[in-house]
Amino acid sequence: MRFFQLSLFLLSMTTLVTSYYPPTDNSWLRAPDNPVLRPALSWEENCVCENVALWDETNREFVLFYRGGWSTQAVGRATSPDGLNWTKSPLPVYGWPTDADGGEPWVYRESNDLSGTLLLYTTNNHPPHVFISSSIDSGMTWTALNSSISPPPSGSLWGNRIVWKEGSQWLMLHEVMAGPWQIFLYNSSDGLSWIVQNDGAPLSSLQLHAGGMYGGPRFASIDGTLTPRWQSDNLYHLWMHATNSSGGLPTDIYHATSSDLLEWTVTPGPAVTHQGRGFEYDQAAGPVPLTVGNTAYLFYDGDNNNVGNCSIGLVTAAATTN
Repeated sequence: MRFFQLSLFLLSMTTLVTSYYPPTDNSWLRAPDNPVLRPALSWEENCVCENVALWDETNREFVLFYRGGWSTQAVGRATSPDGLNWTKSPLPVYGWPTDADGGEPWVYRESNDLSGTLLLYTTNNHPPHVFISSSIDSGMTWTALNSSISPPPSGSLWGNRIVWKEGSQWLMLHEVMAGPWQIFLYNSSDGLSWIVQNDGAPLSSLQLHAGGMYGGPRFASIDGTLTPRWQSDNLYHLWMHATNSSGGLPTDIYHATSSDLLEWTVTPGPAVTHQGRGFEYDQAAGPVPLTVGNTAYLFYDGDNNNVGNCSIGLVTAAATTN
């Protein structure tokens, strides 16, 4: 009897620590009514993109921060119970109507809900600048903070980013136009003042083809918790978009792993391939993977750069424990 009870205890402990992760291959399936978020409000012009999809574990809903607008850029906010049906805030929550700094949003949070302080990192490239703001009301209003970050010596424009903490150290993977768009590593002691790492060089092992762009770095969130390293292998698991030729277009979504954030191994083949038509005419980009229970979601941008149209799509898959 004691052996049987011990076995049940060990089994229950195994169940408690099981973590589900997004698949790293191309087993994702598009939502039946893609894109799931389209530009519809006047301030969005013809573009909703550069999404930050979060799972709010307390309220059991998705919360999406996104860039609206092609020429006049601001940050919008939307919520959804299922990732398919969204309710937008009617006006931007940041960067409008002045167009001060509404591009490439990234939202950092400490917990698996939206309580406490949120940090918003955004871009204005006229001239190039990264802004950091804070919110204590779930991202409805924001207060500017003093911050400092300079592009690497070869950099001219800011792109997308991801920010996270490991112990007392803040880390950032930042897309920068340095020739093609490329990804650079930064660190910080406070999340506000940042220093480029790797002697100012890009993370070139992520580049698929000489002269080709790679950017849009993202890690997965597991039940609302950002998880740069996976417990199954203790490696960093990164999603990004990239070209498999020289130049900036078209882009597909790829996965890569690393033990030290400097040297990366890209998984062969795209995880999501742009369709070459419709809202994914020349880009599948800006991947945001997350799991809720045993279901994996990946929100992404579909772009037609010829006409300046962007929408946000969704692919889903069964999550894995490997």
